[in-house]
Amino acid sequence: MYGEGGNHLIHAMRRNPDITNIVHNNMIYGLTKGQASPTSEFGKHTKSSPHGSVDYPFNALSVAIGTGATFVARTIDIMQPHMKEVLRAAAQHQGSAFIEIYQNCIIFNDKAFSSVLWGFVVLAAFICAYYMLMGVISTIALSVNLLLLVAILSMLQATLTLPGIAAIALTLGMAIDANVLINERIREELRSGLPPQSAIAAGYERALATIVDSNVTTFIVGIMLLAFGSGPVRGFAVVHCLGILTSIFSAVMVSRAIVNLVYGRRQRLTSVAIGQIWRPAAATATPSKR
Repeated sequence: MYGEGGNHLIHAMRRNPDITNIVHNNMIYGLTKGQASPTSEFGKHTKSSPHGSVDYPFNALSVAIGTGATFVARTIDIMQPHMKEVLRAAAQHQGSAFIEIYQNCIIFNDKAFSSVLWGFVVLAAFICAYYMLMGVISTIALSVNLLLLVAILSMLQATLTLPGIAAIALTLGMAIDANVLINERIREELRSGLPPQSAIAAGYERALATIVDSNVTTFIVGIMLLAFGSGPVRGFAVVHCLGILTSIFSAVMVSRAIVNLVYGRRQRLTSVAIGQIWRPAAATATPSKR
């Protein structure tokens, strides 16, 4: 609406050629930047307007009506049947048509990003309290997993949508499940009487098969969704499959490297900070009376 492009649009609408102009209005710049835009409502709190927007929103439809457009309409992206009818009517209209589509910013308006962040914080707090130092290591590995996943999505220039955020939340749950398997396996080895160094090595080695098996089967399901799905389903499948690969790497490689850094240099390791290790009480034999 501004600059040279806005001038061309105004002239095109005035001359009434057979064209359809579609303006996507998300009321926030870029869906992932979280900055106020000229169409943000008054008082909108964003990164660029933390105290609320002081300007009233720019009305694109008033400009279209002022130029003499012969077809002016507004629809919302989440109302797909209505949007379909509006687009069909605009395509059948003879002359210039102007359509404004309101887009819901899922990440900032619906607080989807905040939900994932708080879920991660609660999960990290629980795992640290339950597994102590090994829980802290698991949390670091989980953070690396999330960082790798976001980095790969950035390299692919992927747009973060609601299905993608759901896949990230699922990835965090599956990643921490792998760390729980490893920690519980180490506990079992310690419970059976193995020395701490041997218990750590055996725990990672014996939990690896279970982790790979569960993730491979889930990865196959993700491939099926990617192959036969469409639209949001494919977006979910892409993030889901990438998350599985980063989960295996972070749970097996990253956490093992940190554990080796912490415990590997100790020649006489007497204990592992992995929380309470429950040992079954020794059965006391009572002589039978005859």
